[in-house]
Amino acid sequence: MNQSEGSDGIFVFLNNNVQDLKQNFVFVPKITGHGHIENLGGYNVLRSAESTYTGKTVVTDGTLILAAPTGAGQSNIEVNTEAGNTTKGLYLQFQSDAGPIENKISGDGVIRVAGEVSVKSSDISDYHGEWDVLGKLKTVDGSFTTSSQWGTGNVNIEPQGSVVVTNNSNGSLFVFDNTLSGSGRF
Repeated sequence: MNQSEGSDGIFVFLNNNVQDLKQNFVFVPKITGHGHIENLGGYNVLRSAESTYTGKTVVTDGTLILAAPTGAGQSNIEVNTEAGNTTKGLYLQFQSDAGPIENKISGDGVIRVAGEVSVKSSDISDYHGEWDVLGKLKTVDGSFTTSSQWGTGNVNIEPQGSVVVTNNSNGSLFVFDNTLSGSGRF
């Protein structure tokens, strides 16, 4: 497999044939540069824990899985899939010691959480889609004061899922305004 980088996006060559991200694809090497990635369909995985690219990552259709907090490099992530459709969107599937996702996330699509995912308030306040929690979603200590920093979407906690919110560093209580659903733990 060869990879190239550039300012217009990332191109992947398998046996000298260009592969778009409309197919099922696992991209393992780290991604660098200033281009962007757009998931146009299928079920695709960014596995690198060392990506540093700065272009944006857009999920237009299908499912894009990040297997590490740095899978999308330092880019902004836009989740523009169909609102409420949990079969499409961004899927965060991290190990428990992986650290927080630090990308700025926006859009109206669905984010599914598996494994253990930590989020920071400054990074997700422009997200308006639904959270579907299959694993453990937790705040980084002291970074949240209100749920509006989670965006405005519903939070559905599946039976095996949990959401863990810590009070902010000045000791004030966290105020949660998002609609909660599901039978998991909060």
